[in-house]
This record gives sequence, structure tokens and C-alpha cells, in this order.
Amino acid sequence: MKDTGLTARRLVFLYVSSVLGAGILVVPGLTVQHAGSAAVALWVVLGIACIAIAALFADVSTHFPRASGIQEVVEAGTGRPLAIYSDVVLLVVYLVGNPAMGLASASYLAMITGAAALTTAPVQAAVAAGFMVVSVLASMLPTRVIGAVQAWSMRVAVVVILLASALALPRLEWENVTARDFPGTAGLVTAAGIAFYAYLGWENVSLLAGRVDDPQRAFRYAIRRAVPVVVVVYFVAAITFAALPPGGPALLVPALTAALPDAVRVPLVAVSLVAIVAATNAWVLGGASLFQHAATRLSPGWSTRDPRGLVPRGVLTVGYLVVLAGAGAGAFSMDHLLGWTSCLFLTVYGLAAYAFTRVRRRLTLAAATVLLLAAVMLLLERPVGLVLAIVTVIAVIAERYRHARTLHPDHPGRPDDRPERVRDDVPTRLPR
Repeated sequence: MKDTGLTARRLVFLYVSSVLGAGILVVPGLTVQHAGSAAVALWVVLGIACIAIAALFADVSTHFPRASGIQEVVEAGTGRPLAIYSDVVLLVVYLVGNPAMGLASASYLAMITGAAALTTAPVQAAVAAGFMVVSVLASMLPTRVIGAVQAWSMRVAVVVILLASALALPRLEWENVTARDFPGTAGLVTAAGIAFYAYLGWENVSLLAGRVDDPQRAFRYAIRRAVPVVVVVYFVAAITFAALPPGGPALLVPALTAALPDAVRVPLVAVSLVAIVAATNAWVLGGASLFQHAATRLSPGWSTRDPRGLVPRGVLTVGYLVVLAGAGAGAFSMDHLLGWTSCLFLTVYGLAAYAFTRVRRRLTLAAATVLLLAAVMLLLERPVGLVLAIVTVIAVIAERYRHARTLHPDHPGRPDDRPERVRDDVPTRLPR
């Protein structure tokens, strides 16, 4: 077998680095503030649920190595209209999710400088807009440079978290983990929507199947090792935050370092700020690439007319500024943006699970779990999640009806109405 250089051990690193992004610096503290001590258990439950998401996209990687994204799987299993719908949802993901990281960066800057003016919503939104513009400009650097910066920044972030946690040990009061009041169902649902944001990224590695030796074995090996690492890291971050005295900053590193002298606190917070900016830049790059890919699918000559992707970056920038203007006006907060991003991703995950089920002609345990997780989370995350669930169900029903009318105008349809090319491209049985 040809050696491609992507071994099973390398896949473990890619999985962990894809999921442990800037969320580790932002999300654990927010979940504890919303759900109290229940947030610790919430991280474990969602981590176990994410095993199914990782397994689903490992299956996609193994049996769909030519796919260049979730949209390709959705198109193969359900048709072009739903693939376009998934494109639109993913674009909205970037428009909503990236400004959340911009707001987190603005909060970090306020903590570093200590300026009270930087804590107001309008000023934080303006500072976040500046961070987003810088990220858009930085996304025009060579991909190799961006990848190197991203990889090193996250390594540094992990070191900073470990160091800050060690320095915070004298302040930890473990009785706080169970002493916090439970805020009720609403707080738990909000925390779940925010926490799920941190578990996004399992789909990224599915694009590398064509470069992996023995993907059937490698992806299973990687999942068994990557999922526990991710779950444990987030669990430790959440329980450490819960053990801190209540009332401190919501972001992890500032909370851990709040009692330290400025000579120690400021450098640690500044380094974690750099990690968030680097992660935001990676998201911006992903959004621009997705926009370019979607536009090329609709108009094959698009990439020739705009080879540097200036138009998608311009559109994304305008979208970021509009979203941040809403945040500055007090219409919503960073918590809302994180929860909405989770809802949007769950919509796409559900579509991918449904499409892959139709491609494989059978419902796997991983796909069934992802569908159930998406349905429950979307129905609980009202009103945005409920609206997305209703729109998606209507879109799926409409697509099924369209297929039935196209393939059998005189009959109500047949169970196997997938595109003919899928039956030729994809095996009908899982390899042993």
C-alpha cells in the first residue's frame, strides 16, 4: 500500500487539534456560569455523545474518500438543493461563530488593559470588529503560514492553561464544585448549546481520507484515542473553573490568573489572546474557502474571475460588521452567538447523517445517535434551534417529493430514489 504520510497516530493529533480550538479558552467558564456544578457533568455527557459524531465522519472518510466537504455527502445522498441548503447554513455558521471569537478577543483586551471603557457593549463590539478585519486580512497569507501559526498558537495556549491552572491551585476550593446553585432547565439548555460549540471540528478530518493509509483501521484507532483526550481536557477545564471562587471573569485564563500579580497575569492573558486571534483567523479562512467553493459549485467560472477570494472575504467582512453592530446595540450577546453556532452546525450534522444513511442504504448507530442529538438539541434551543429544525424538515420533505416527481411522475415515489451515480460510486455494504 502506498505510504501517504498520514498515519493513525497523525490522525489522533489532527482530531485533537481540530476540536481543541479557541473554545477551550472561552466556553468552559461560560457553561459553569450558566449551569453551575451541573456543567461538569454536562461536559461528560456531551463528550460521550460526540463519540457518535466522530464515528459518523470517520465512516464518511472511509466510504466517501472523494468528498470535499459535508455538502458533497449531502448532495450524493439527497440531491443538489439540500447540498445548497447546507452550503447556506455553513456560511451562516461562519457569519455567526466568528464574531463570537471577536467579542472574546475584545474581552481579553479589556482585561489586559484594565480600561473600564472597553467593557461596555458598544465599545467591545467596535474592538471586536477591528479584530475581525485583522483576521480577514491575515487570512490572505499563504495557507502554509496560517497553518503553522495556528498549530503553534494552540500549543502555546495549552501550555498557558496548564501553567495558569498550576498557579491557581492554592485558590481552588473543591467544595464550590457542588455548592453552586442549580439554575434550572433553562440554564442547563443554554450551557449545553454553548458547550457544544467547543466540540465542533470532528468533520474537518473527514476531508483527509484520500491521504490516509488503511483508513478503515486508522480512523477507528484515532477516534478511540482522540475522543477521550478531548473529553478529559474539557472536563478538567470545567471542573477547575467550577472550583474557583464565584464572581470572577467568565474566560478561563483570566479567571485562573485573576489573583496573580499583573507581572504574571498580563503576559499569560496576552498569550491566550494571541491564541484566540489565531483561531479566529483559521475560521475566517474556512469561511472564505467555503464561500468560494459554494460559489464555484453554482458558477464554475467563479474561481477564475476571483482567484484570490476577495469577494467572499468582502462579503464575510460586511456580515461580521452587521452581526457585531447587533451585539453592540444589545440585541444579543456572545453567549447567544455561541449557542446559535451550535444549532447551525447541528443542522448540518443532522443533514450529513441523513444523507449518509441514504447513501449506505442502512441506518448505523452513529448516524442514528447524531440524528437524535441534533433533534433534541435543536428542539430545546428555542427559538433559533426550533426554527432551524422546522425549516430543515420542510426542506427534506420537499426534496423527497421533488425526487419522487422527477423519477416517477405518475407514482408517489419509491424508497430508493437517490441519484444513480451514487449507487455506482459507493459500495452497498460496509467492508469487514
